[in-house]
Amino acid sequence: RRRKHDDAFSFLRSFLQSYPRMASRAVPSIIDIAKSSLAAASSLQLPTTATTQTTLLTSLEFLASPCIVSDPHGAHLAWTFISSLAHEGVPTAARSSVIRLLPAMCSSNKRLFRR
Repeated sequence: RRRKHDDAFSFLRSFLQSYPRMASRAVPSIIDIAKSSLAAASSLQLPTTATTQTTLLTSLEFLASPCIVSDPHGAHLAWTFISSLAHEGVPTAARSSVIRLLPAMCSSNKRLFRR
């Protein structure tokens, strides 16, 4: 399963490097993947698996990547979702990943994230 996600994200990354304006169309699907992984990870009924954590981390890293952040609308969608995960109530592993990704996201597009 990890291999499928890596292949899909690799293809999408190369596609978005060629067509950066399409990032805003891809972001909602990636956010849905991250939300479903986050729901599975924070659910008390389902045990957290390595696959769930890996999917969540891969999705978050992809949302913070330069191919998403280069498009202003895609960057806004990604920033809104990722920054919402830095608050209380989010599992610690997800929050620490988000806190690690936010500075990288800002440095990927200094013109958009000046502050």
